Amino acid sequence: MKKFDDIDLATVIAKALRTGVISAFACMLTGGIAYLIKHGNDQSRFTTFTLTRIKISDIFSGLSFLDSRSIVYAGLILLIATPVMRILLSVFSFVLEKDYFYTAVTLLVLLIIFFSIISGHAA
Repeated sequence: MKKFDDIDLATVIAKALRTGVISAFACMLTGGIAYLIKHGNDQSRFTTFTLTRIKISDIFSGLSFLDSRSIVYAGLILLIATPVMRILLSVFSFVLEKDYFYTAVTLLVLLIIFFSIISGHAA
């Protein structure tokens, strides 16, 4: 069996980043076009602003009905998940290289990102 080396893992990371960004773009573009087709003639009210919280479960249920907003939100989730995937792949890379210092630092960065995502709230 062939052993993974640095070049192979760098290629995997590059392809994961490229795939994530392209997928997020395609998802948001599709949802945006669908939203404009459905709501393009709606009158906008710029005098009022209402803040709404969006639950991830609502996004997934909206995706089952092909809701255009949910498709755009799914693209945003993909866009946020892309650098997180890169960090996870870096952890894997550092573990394979037995570089425990960088593994610990990268895991700390990952924990900070997860804490920031989980603790984020609307003002």
